[in-house]
Amino acid sequence: MIPRLVLGSPRRSGFLVALTVLTLATSMAPTLAGPAIVPTEICDNCFDDDGNTFTDRDDQPICTAPANGALAGLGDESEAKAAIKCQKAIEKASTKFAVTKLGRLSKCVNQAFACIQRKNSDTTCLPKATTACDKQVGAIATDATKLRATLAKACDESQGASVSFANAVLPVTGLGYVAEEGGTPAVHPCAQSFASFTDVADCIVTRHECSIERILLAAAPRAGEMLSALGHDLATDFPCLLDPLTNSGSNGGGLGLADVATQKTAVKCQAAITRSAASFAAGGANIIHKCADEAAACVQITDASQRDACGQKAAPKCQAAVDKFRHVTLNKIFFAVETKCGPLSLVDLNSSSGLGFGATAGRCAQFMLKPDADQRVVELECVAARHFCEDEQLFERQVPRVREYADFLGIQYNNGA
Repeated sequence: MIPRLVLGSPRRSGFLVALTVLTLATSMAPTLAGPAIVPTEICDNCFDDDGNTFTDRDDQPICTAPANGALAGLGDESEAKAAIKCQKAIEKASTKFAVTKLGRLSKCVNQAFACIQRKNSDTTCLPKATTACDKQVGAIATDATKLRATLAKACDESQGASVSFANAVLPVTGLGYVAEEGGTPAVHPCAQSFASFTDVADCIVTRHECSIERILLAAAPRAGEMLSALGHDLATDFPCLLDPLTNSGSNGGGLGLADVATQKTAVKCQAAITRSAASFAAGGANIIHKCADEAAACVQITDASQRDACGQKAAPKCQAAVDKFRHVTLNKIFFAVETKCGPLSLVDLNSSSGLGFGATAGRCAQFMLKPDADQRVVELECVAARHFCEDEQLFERQVPRVREYADFLGIQYNNGA
């Protein structure tokens, strides 16, 4: 299976997918003022919106089921090669875009956070940060345009690509994007139907944009406040940073911590957490892509005996990569964060004038996290769990058959369970 880690995630119908780990323990529907309101399940926000204990695409028939071709391929070698080439291009280009956007927004947030914490009386600090951030935000739009062009070159037959939209991109025996077609836009992020590869590309770009904003919010609860301080209208510029149902955003009203030494530590801690988010995304994607590409190549083999032998050969290599990420890479990332954040008290981490993690309690309640005497570790685990869940959303836009491929390889990563 595609690797998860021992941290936390919403429940996923028995599937262990895309670098997420534990299961949703119970329904934690938001408390709303006034008469009881049962919201519709939003199929990609890592939250049990309607409170029925089924999260995102497990909540059917409201949400569409993930692509599953029952290990069948296209039956045409040249068509299969073109489809896999397209899949690899989507993986590489969209992940680069996502990691880059996360880096650009993190720079904005970290610069504004440093101003508020350490130079709150300096009237020139935020204006300078605003100028620098405007360049980063402008570059995101340019990056998105480049991403669409790259996807079109590799996958759009109307632009000269060799892969057939109707025969390979859409079918569940090919790339499986038919399963990404949505219903109501407010419930599912993609178009009601895909008339061309342009619609698929729009779905990929839109979902990557949104997931990165949510990952940023998980890593920096005051992200919305910081970007607003830099002159951005969140509803227009970064709508997925607005999280009204789960109330996981924090707003300190432009205030910082009182102690100078603590302010300095808080700035370093926040920067370390956002850096870790980029490391998670890049490292996890590298593993997912290698495993998914090998699984896709095996599944496209027509002869079932050869297909199974191919999977048995690919699985150990994928397992080794998962184990290394779990036991080496992830530990290094956590250690780096703990080194920078360790000196901060829990009060400073949770305070709205500090890092603002106190506002994430409602969101974290949807995750069963490992018991730990140090609440700071629990909060870090929640950040990772939310990040991993958003990663799952990205991987399913890149490789709609990722869950099917996970089961095919049979990778074990949840303590051997």
